[in-house]
Amino acid sequence: ITTIPDFIGDLRKLKYLNLSKNQIINFPSNIDKLKELETLILNDNKLTSFPIRINEFESLEFLNLANNQITSVVDSIEELDTLKVLDIRGNPITRLPKQLLKRWNNGKIEILVDKTNKEFNSQGLDDNNDT
Repeated sequence: ITTIPDFIGDLRKLKYLNLSKNQIINFPSNIDKLKELETLILNDNKLTSFPIRINEFESLEFLNLANNQITSVVDSIEELDTLKVLDIRGNPITRLPKQLLKRWNNGKIEILVDKTNKEFNSQGLDDNNDT
């Protein structure tokens, strides 16, 4: 599939969504209505950005966006206190929001990034945290 259907926002009790290995390029505007979503797996798609209002996912604990075309992480992710794992391997991301980095370095979140990403190393990330 190339798009996530708009009716996805009507599935308000949805806890797990796996749309990996598709050709998805963006998010529907109402996806942020999935307030009870705990796991969102969108690896191996063609996404170029995060959902702008990612902080609206009040229950999200696991987010897999590996192997897409995302270049930056939106600052609003810093407000997502429930997030425990963020997989962004295989994306040309060059920066992470400061508060997210702080949570990572304090062991409050696991962020999976490429070991070879020199931009992350220049931000002073703990070598023990990169994967």
